[in-house]
Amino acid sequence: MARRWSAFNRTHSTAITNTCITFTLYHRSSRMNKMSYTRGINREQQHKQWFTNNGKPTLNLVLTIVAIALALIILFGTAIALVNPQRKLEAGYRRADPTPQKVINKSKKKNAAVAAYTSIGEIRTVTKREDNQANGTVMVIIPWFSYPEGDTVLYEELVQKTRQFRSIFTEYFSSNTKGELLQKGEDVIKEELKERINEELVLGDITDIYFSDYLFFD
Repeated sequence: MARRWSAFNRTHSTAITNTCITFTLYHRSSRMNKMSYTRGINREQQHKQWFTNNGKPTLNLVLTIVAIALALIILFGTAIALVNPQRKLEAGYRRADPTPQKVINKSKKKNAAVAAYTSIGEIRTVTKREDNQANGTVMVIIPWFSYPEGDTVLYEELVQKTRQFRSIFTEYFSSNTKGELLQKGEDVIKEELKERINEELVLGDITDIYFSDYLFFD
């Protein structure tokens, strides 16, 4: 009798265990199916955010495409500017010259220290007129010179001849049209002016010419 009861208990226990395992597997399978179904719904909802039922692009997709296109244009333009920088003047635009202090600091690192002569002031002049113009183009410039640091004798000469320097600038720009100045480019203009300035100097030479302002007013 005891053996029969023990066998019955083992059979009953095995049946209960199998039932629990089956229920657990079914429960897990149901959860996986539910998760798969939910993911499918989410993908469908995401798809609908980008496309309508007719397959046409929505506003989100259009805005994204426009943003990507603008980013590519900006990136491409920046790359061109870095690879091919222009030093020539363009209408309404020029690359600003460094400030006197920056030039001084940079020169000290190169063991060729310079000082800045900034007393020339603002110069207003008019360029030579083009063939199709009644008058020339008004210009406003503020030039300054760099010269060897510690050269007090040259500094005194610069102070004494400031009016002559202003006349040189006025005459130079009034003898060139705006188109000719743009064609030459600022680097050439500076070199030509530096040569004329140094021709007037007796006690030394300036090293470079810079423009704090260089403006055309059409």
